[in-house]
Amino acid sequence: MEQQLTNLKEKKVGVFFAMHPDYLSKLTPLLITEGSRLWNGAIKRRVGNPMYYIFYGPETYIKLWKDSKDNVLYYVGSYDGFFFSYNEPEIITVRLNEVQYDESTVTCKTKNIKLVFDVPFIDILRKIHEFIGAPVATLLCEKIYG
Repeated sequence: MEQQLTNLKEKKVGVFFAMHPDYLSKLTPLLITEGSRLWNGAIKRRVGNPMYYIFYGPETYIKLWKDSKDNVLYYVGSYDGFFFSYNEPEIITVRLNEVQYDESTVTCKTKNIKLVFDVPFIDILRKIHEFIGAPVATLLCEKIYG
C-alpha cells in the first residue's frame, strides 16, 4: 500500500455549484453504509455522466455529477413526496482505509489518485451536514472518478 501512495497521480478538479433542480424520477436506489450509519441515495443514469444523490435529511439532498470537462458539479435541493423504485439498490461501503479526505482534497488509495479541488469542497459540504464528508469522498472515488 505504501508504494501506491508514493505513486499517486494528482488531478486538479474544478468545483461548481449548479442551479440544477430536477424531478426525482427514473432513479436507481443507492445505499451507502458507513459503520452503523446508513445513507440513502440514488443514481440517475442518463446520457452523459450519471448523477448521484445523497439524502441527508427528511426532504433534502446533495446531487453530485461530473461534467464533460471532468469538473465536479453539485446542487443542494429539497423535495416533497415519496421516492419509490422497483430497481434493486446499489450498495457502496465507506472504507476510510481506502479513502482519505480533508477540506480540499480526496485521496483514492485503490485508484492511485488524489483529487485536488480548486475550492474547499468537502469543507463547504460539511457546513451543510457535518457528517457528509465520508459518503461524498467515497462516491467521488468509487463512482464519479472511479
